[in-house]
Amino acid sequence: MINREVLSREKESELVLKAIEESKNINITGTDGTGKTWLLTKIKKQLPKDMVGINFSFSKLNALSKEEFIIKFTDAITEGFGIGKDWTRLSIIDLERELRKISITEAAKQKLRVLAGFSKEQSEEKIYGALFGLIDQLAADKRKRCVLLLDDLEIIDELKDENLVRALSNNISQSINVSLVVTSKRQMDQAGEIIQLKNEPLYDLMSKEELLDRLFLEKLNKLSGKERLILTAMAEHTANTPADISRIIDYSQTSIRRFLTIMEEKGFVTLKKRGWFEMNDPEFKRWIRKRNEK
Repeated sequence: MINREVLSREKESELVLKAIEESKNINITGTDGTGKTWLLTKIKKQLPKDMVGINFSFSKLNALSKEEFIIKFTDAITEGFGIGKDWTRLSIIDLERELRKISITEAAKQKLRVLAGFSKEQSEEKIYGALFGLIDQLAADKRKRCVLLLDDLEIIDELKDENLVRALSNNISQSINVSLVVTSKRQMDQAGEIIQLKNEPLYDLMSKEELLDRLFLEKLNKLSGKERLILTAMAEHTANTPADISRIIDYSQTSIRRFLTIMEEKGFVTLKKRGWFEMNDPEFKRWIRKRNEK
């Protein structure tokens, strides 16, 4: 039975957490600005210690290559379960050496091998199956319930990627080890009960820290993956030239210069003198640095 209820702010997280405890999947719907992303962040912080929360946003999925999506999502999964990240970036030899160091089942290791060996020759069905299957398998291995929090899920419908939709439905929606909490502007078939958020902004109900988190996260999500890497390098390492940034993130100076020009047009950086760029918002710079220290 679908619960179509418009909730007050006080009841939102309470009802979602209750649904998670009852092993339900849930779809949070609402228009832009109603606080769906903020609510997912809040829920993750409130999860019991015997649960693992994995938060991933589909908002930029249409701007990512398939390989970038696999890498980012795999990192979110493995970091969430406390086994580090960058598994997909390892060579075969390094991967096998690192796999021997962690205590997970052979089934989970095999899924990591599939993801690390991502190539255009592999079928999407196999790749996506390994990706979502890894969540279910690690939850079983660790004997912890996983709460998969997916933001802006309607993007996968817009991409018309049937393999991605099928993998999510087959591996997650029916899993006994995973609860699915998704946000979208409309009801999604992959989720369960519906919580309808009020169509009004959250700003007057947030603390200053929560407000900054929300505003800066929305600001960060306006950038592509490569632009975020460049901005992070500038914030964390005080790198202001294409040459400095290139040494940190291993992109060509020509590409970085092109991205910096785009970011200047978006209002994130300013060219102060020849070859020297600075971030426009010092508070945003501090927020990025602090966020990556967590």
